[in-house]
Amino acid sequence: MESPEAWPQVLGRSFPNSSNFFLNYVIMRAFLMNMFRWDGVLVFVLIMPHGGMWRWIGQMLFTGCTGVGHAATERYRAFITYPASIRYGREPGLVLLILLIGVAFSVVAPLMTPFALAYMATSWVVWRYQIIYVCVRCYESGGRMWTLYFKIINWCLALFVVFTACNFLLKKANIQGVLALCLLPAIFFFAHRCSLRFDAAVESMPLWLAHAAPRMEVDPQVYVAPALRPGARGWFFESGKAWVRWGVPMFGERPERREK
Repeated sequence: MESPEAWPQVLGRSFPNSSNFFLNYVIMRAFLMNMFRWDGVLVFVLIMPHGGMWRWIGQMLFTGCTGVGHAATERYRAFITYPASIRYGREPGLVLLILLIGVAFSVVAPLMTPFALAYMATSWVVWRYQIIYVCVRCYESGGRMWTLYFKIINWCLALFVVFTACNFLLKKANIQGVLALCLLPAIFFFAHRCSLRFDAAVESMPLWLAHAAPRMEVDPQVYVAPALRPGARGWFFESGKAWVRWGVPMFGERPERREK
């Protein structure tokens, strides 16, 4: 860019030009990708608890018609039908991406808002069912996940203000653009106040809750790896992983070690 001071006009001009692509993307996520997770929500609520059943039945039909054998062992069937966990590093990011697209294009492309709302509505139904009846939980964040995503939502709102102000400046509405940018300090102070108020609440358990909680004893076997317990009690093929049944390794190598 030859003139850096013209970046608001460039950004405001590029938004209407790219709105069609993002509109089609949001429609696809709302009415296509979310529907792929409805296996078990509609008709097959008792027969098809998750997608692994579809895979197992497909393999059984394929091998039955072609005569090709497969490893139909108990462990293999358990691996196919075992429920998966939620990939917290991916799935919430997709929801936040649609949120960012929806608020960023809500001014330049008003048609984006109802489709983003449709995505949020279908995602609420689908993920609520998946979390309660389908997916398994591998770890507990202790309330820290919401504080992280709340900060990201505030960043999305700040980007919404910046993009809207750039669109105003492109239309020669300088007063409206400056007034929109004045909302950035308000968003910052609101996020900072919420951080001071609620972040400390999840750092440790409140004293009144710890005093009212009953005394409990944790079995020492909990702190022993399942493979080292007598009879390997509690072990299964995905034990110790944060993401279950996604094919990820338990431990990863550092990049410098792979280069060597």
